[in-house]
Amino acid sequence: MTAVLLAATLYSGFRASRKSALANRVDHGLHAVMMAAMVLMLAPGVQWAVLPQILVFVLAAGWFLIQAASLPAIHGAGTGLAGRGKPLYDALVMAAMAYMLAAMAFHGTREAGAGTDVAVILGQSSHHRGDAAAGQPLARPLQDWGGQPALLLAVAFSVAGALWAVRMLRQLRDEAKAQPARPGQGPSGRRLTVHHRSGRRLPAGNSPGQGSLRICDTVLELVGAASMAVMFAALVP
Repeated sequence: MTAVLLAATLYSGFRASRKSALANRVDHGLHAVMMAAMVLMLAPGVQWAVLPQILVFVLAAGWFLIQAASLPAIHGAGTGLAGRGKPLYDALVMAAMAYMLAAMAFHGTREAGAGTDVAVILGQSSHHRGDAAAGQPLARPLQDWGGQPALLLAVAFSVAGALWAVRMLRQLRDEAKAQPARPGQGPSGRRLTVHHRSGRRLPAGNSPGQGSLRICDTVLELVGAASMAVMFAALVP
């Protein structure tokens, strides 16, 4: 899991470094920060300052909410619910990260030396459930925060991961159907359009390279959702 998150961090950093609109670069940069934060969470025996991380993700959630409220000005996108869905989802992800950090910080204070080491929580979650089955109290209770929010978020991100997986499969199917009429440029130097096997002409922006980037972006979202689901599931008592 750490290796996958590290690869996702590097990819997000690569996307943030590409020449594009400033808002898109900030979006990818925030995703890189989120993936890096999850990598740091999984580093065993290492504790990191929690409050600065919570502040960063609260501000990131606010950034995506601002985008959802002003999509035409930022991206030139539509104002419908479908157009606002992605920034609203990103805002939820960033808010969930802030909640996870706060929950783990409180989680760690209930047991001396626990800190916010997610690797310890993940490694001991099954042991704790075994203790509960034997009639013993959990060593790291989350009653004050409530196990239901973590459970609901685990389910929500599991569903989101499934939806991202479906989207990825659809994109792979569409990418396989799309093929360029001929490589390079024509004799006149004009940029060639991409043709669909069904005979439908695709816009020039839907080139195979752009399609591959969209697929990679979807894989990134899938990795993020699945990782969040696993981490929240580990916080359920």
